[in-house]
Amino acid sequence: MFFISTCFAAINFNQWDINLHALTILVILLGLFAFGVGEITTRRMFGKYNKNKSASAKTKISLLQPSMPIEFKKSFLVFLNIFMLFITYMYYRQVLKIAQSVGYTAGSDIPMLKFFRAATLSQNNMDFQGSFIVTQGVILSYGFTYIILYVLIFNILFFGFKKSYVYYFTPIILFLVQAVLTGGRTQFLYLIAASFIISSILFNIKHGWNKRKNAVLIKKFLIIASLVLIAFYCLGTLTGKTETFSFYDTISIYVGSSIVAFDIFLNKGIASGTGLLFGQNTLFGIYDILERFGLGNYHMIKEAAFVNIGPYETNIYTSYMRYILDFSIFGLLMMQFFIGSLFSFIYMVIKTKNKMGFLVIMYAIIFQVIIESPIEERLFMNIFSIGYIIRLTLIYLIFFIMVKKKNNLSIMSRVKKIQVNKCE
Repeated sequence: MFFISTCFAAINFNQWDINLHALTILVILLGLFAFGVGEITTRRMFGKYNKNKSASAKTKISLLQPSMPIEFKKSFLVFLNIFMLFITYMYYRQVLKIAQSVGYTAGSDIPMLKFFRAATLSQNNMDFQGSFIVTQGVILSYGFTYIILYVLIFNILFFGFKKSYVYYFTPIILFLVQAVLTGGRTQFLYLIAASFIISSILFNIKHGWNKRKNAVLIKKFLIIASLVLIAFYCLGTLTGKTETFSFYDTISIYVGSSIVAFDIFLNKGIASGTGLLFGQNTLFGIYDILERFGLGNYHMIKEAAFVNIGPYETNIYTSYMRYILDFSIFGLLMMQFFIGSLFSFIYMVIKTKNKMGFLVIMYAIIFQVIIESPIEERLFMNIFSIGYIIRLTLIYLIFFIMVKKKNNLSIMSRVKKIQVNKCE
C-alpha cells in the first residue's frame, strides 16, 4: 500500500511542486522492513510448531468441503430487512435534522451531507449527538451486515448461487446507505475490502491455498478495485468533497498526499498537540476506554495541523507520523514489528487450521489497519477502541447464536476432508 501511495505522490511531483527527501524514503523502507521482520518471525514460529504436520503434507493438502450451506429462515431475513430499513430511515431523519440545525434547507446549493459532516466534525460536536436507539440500531446493522456478507460468500463459493440469496443482498445495500449517510466513504471501502479478504480466504480453504489459482482471484479484484474507485469518487459528490476536483485529482489526493505530508513532517516539522499524556497523538482508543470506565478525563484532539501541498491542503500524514511523534523512530519500528506479527499470527492460524467463521470475519474487518497505513493510523484510533470492541463482540455473539449454534455445529461436524495431490 505504501508503494502505491508513493507512486501517486511521485506522479504528481510537478503538479504539486514537491519533492520527496531521502530521509522520507529511508523511514518508509525501515517501517516496511520492521513489518516484514514481524511477519516472517511469526511465520517461522508457526513453521517450527507445525514441523511434523508440514513434513507429512509436502505432497498432499487437505481441502475442506462443507456438506451443506448456512441457511437462515426466510422469516428472519424478512424481519432483518424490515429492521434495517427502519433504522436506515430513522438515521436519515437524524442526519437531516442535524444538517438543518446548521443551516441546510431543501433549496441549498450545498449537499445535505456536507452540512451534516461539518456539524459532527466541529469542536461543539457534542451538541449534535444522535438518538441512542438509532446509534445502537446502526451498530446492530453493522454486525448483521458482516455476518450476512460472510454467509453469502461462503454459500456461493461452496455451493453456488441460488435465487433465495437475493434476500441476503438487501441488508448489505441498506448498510451501504447508512455508511453514505455518515458523510464519509471509509466504511464503503472497508466493506469492499472485507468482501475480497473473506472471498480470498474461503477460496483458498476450498482449493488448498494454491498460488496459481490465487492469481486469477487477484486479477478479478483489480477489475473490481477500478470500479470501486469510480464509486468512491461519485460518493464524494454527496458531501461536496469532489465538486471542484477531477477523478484523477481526487484519487491522487486521497492516496498520495499523505506521503507528501509525511515528508513535510519529517523534514520541516508540524504543529502538534501539547500535553503530558503518553501516546497522546496515537492511543485515542485506549484513553477513550479508560475514560468510559471513569479512570480519567482526557481531552485529546485527533486532527493534526493542515499543511499545503501545491494547490491543496491536508492533515493526513500516514500512520508513521503518529508513531514517530509519540514514540520516536525506534517506536515506529517496534509498532510495525508488532502489527506485522499480529496480522501474520491471525493469518497463519486461519491458514494452518483452515479456520472458518468469526475469525475470518474479524480478520477482514481489522485489515483496515493495513489498507490505510499509508493514509492514517487505524489500530489504536479504531480497532483498539470501545466502539470496535463492542462491534466485534456483537458480531461474535450474533454469529454464535444465528450461525454456529443453529447451523455451523451440524455443518462443521460433517465437513468432508478431501486429500489431493499438491499442484503447486
